[in-house]
Amino acid sequence: MSYILAAVVQKEVDEEPMRWNRLFWAFALSFMPIVLMFVGGLDTLQTASIIGGVPLLLVAVLLCISIVRAAHYDLRYQPDYSVKEINIEEFPADDPWSEDGSWELPESDIPAAGKPTADGPKDHIEGDPHSRLSRL
Repeated sequence: MSYILAAVVQKEVDEEPMRWNRLFWAFALSFMPIVLMFVGGLDTLQTASIIGGVPLLLVAVLLCISIVRAAHYDLRYQPDYSVKEINIEEFPADDPWSEDGSWELPESDIPAAGKPTADGPKDHIEGDPHSRLSRL
């Protein structure tokens, strides 16, 4: 955190912020919690954190609302946008993707890994979904 603050406040940053600037921000960020710990213990530190964080919570909620509004605005004003409506009340009787119009796959189209086997339990084979692990 001190590195970021040092880079932001320094006018010209060639490669890294100056070391004294980073040290200043590291000590400045450490000073407040240390003082609060000595003054009132952990309860004071927690109270100060909550009091400092509540305004940020409001800012975060406002940011979330603005992102949703911007996304809706962006979506609505696309030239080819239309509201999609999906009505699935019941499963259709015929399948539009096959010539027969059936939802059942022909036996020749079922891959070998997908066919159930009549054999009993066997040893587990890596990559085979029908082989079972030993459950000891």
